[in-house]
Formats: sequence, structure tokens, C-alpha cells
Amino acid sequence: MPVTQRGRYRFTIKEGEGDRFFIAAVPAGERIKKLGNDLLCFDLRPGASHEEARTMADFLDRHTSTRYR
Repeated sequence: MPVTQRGRYRFTIKEGEGDRFFIAAVPAGERIKKLGNDLLCFDLRPGASHEEARTMADFLDRHTSTRYR
């Protein structure tokens, strides 16, 4: 049976290979145990600008429950 786990994360922008940006969920308190020390990341589409990445990271930070931040 699947188990839902929660943790406290904030979303930051990272730059990967070829100037492609991605958003990383960086621990900001309790972590999701199943992730261990791995980093949860979301690749953005090719050509996404730093400004678009910042907008998405800010959106995620604002719209996730403060209970988990």
C-alpha cells in the first residue's frame, strides 16, 4: 500500500548542463525519509529563462502549505 510522506522544503533555482535551469526542493526542516540524501528536482523546458525559473520557484514557495515550510 502506498504511503504518503511529507517534509519541509523550499524551492530554489539551480543551473544544469547547457545553461538549462531546474528547480530543486531543498530541505528546510524535516525531510522525506524515502528520499534519503537525494535531491528532488524539476527540470524546466529548454529555453526557460532564469526569470521564468524564479517565478515558478516563488509560486511553489507561496502556494505550498506553510505547515510544511
